Amino acid sequence: MLVSPIHFTGRTEYLHSQGATKKEALKNIENELRQAHTARMAYINAPNYQASLTRADDGGISFKYTLDGEPADVKNNPITPKHITNLLENFYRMDKIGFYHRDLTSEHIFYAKNGKVQIDSFSSASKFQNINGEFTCNNPNIPPFIMPSNTDSFEAQGLYDYIDNIEDEKEQFNFIKNYLVQKSDYHNSRAKLLLSEGFDSSSKAVMFEKAKAEAYENPSDDVVTFEKTKLEVNYISKEADKMWKTGKGLKDGKLRPKKCFIAGCLMLYALKLSTELKSKTDTLTQNANKPCDRKYFEYQRECVELLGTNIFNKTKEICSSNFSNINYGTKGLFLGTPEEEQSFKKCLEQINMNENYVNTFYSIDKLLKSYAELTNNWTPENNALHKREYTSKASVS
Repeated sequence: MLVSPIHFTGRTEYLHSQGATKKEALKNIENELRQAHTARMAYINAPNYQASLTRADDGGISFKYTLDGEPADVKNNPITPKHITNLLENFYRMDKIGFYHRDLTSEHIFYAKNGKVQIDSFSSASKFQNINGEFTCNNPNIPPFIMPSNTDSFEAQGLYDYIDNIEDEKEQFNFIKNYLVQKSDYHNSRAKLLLSEGFDSSSKAVMFEKAKAEAYENPSDDVVTFEKTKLEVNYISKEADKMWKTGKGLKDGKLRPKKCFIAGCLMLYALKLSTELKSKTDTLTQNANKPCDRKYFEYQRECVELLGTNIFNKTKEICSSNFSNINYGTKGLFLGTPEEEQSFKKCLEQINMNENYVNTFYSIDKLLKSYAELTNNWTPENNALHKREYTSKASVS
């Protein structure tokens, strides 16, 4: 295992893992240690784990490590410009070695009083590759021409959680604006990295990085508002997916029907926001005041279209599963009647094909309202009734 004894100067924490067997738990931890070692060799501020194993009371396995800093907290441990500088430096180093973290949630980044940051939970990290000018990555929302970015992972998972706790909207706006200003150099560095890797200066990968760098150098209100909405869309859709998995009991085997239904409501709301985002992007590609902004939105349009498609498909998957899921526990999961399900699916497909944004917004609002009403009215008794309706319909057909 790639670990070494360390002198504990910060708070002592434990890297803990469980598995079906001791061997499985040890394998999970060994992967974390190996990935963290790779990160440290690239000067990424990852934990240095102590070499001795400790056994937990529940039979799991833990490693001790030192931790400097605390998770970000708007009131007690706010993110400062120096934190952002250090964070972006660490993300760039990850990008440079083709290292994509995938778990940059707020609980895995620690902010010290001196402005330094530390990142843990590397076990789910993956390597991305460049194949003939296109990148492979485990993020379905990234078009293949874009070099995967750990800032995108951070923004989609951990940043909005912090921003949402800033009560004053003007302070939220200013925080995002200052963050983007600091990101400008990060994207310039990524453009230079791509050029050094043999990409042509006119390639979409390089041009996209340059467009972001220029737009962020002195970001307009349009750019800041767009980025804030994108943060919200990503956050809500990920929270919905997490809630859906919790509702299905994927981790603990405990079924929670209401969480499944609320996940459907959240996905419909994310679908509405992503449609608004696409509408704004289409407009700003043509009408943004600054030429650099028009170029920036031109590239972002492809990203937004992919994000919207993925959110639509996830919305369809979650909501349809909630209507008639015979495999949910022993009783199945049935949100409404077969007729209500068909009506929902028909309306959803019309939204997908509709190019009129005004009509689309109206249709999503209508769907969200009806879905929320079904959620509020659901009871175990109604579930049994709907199940009989589905069974009866299936036997007739």
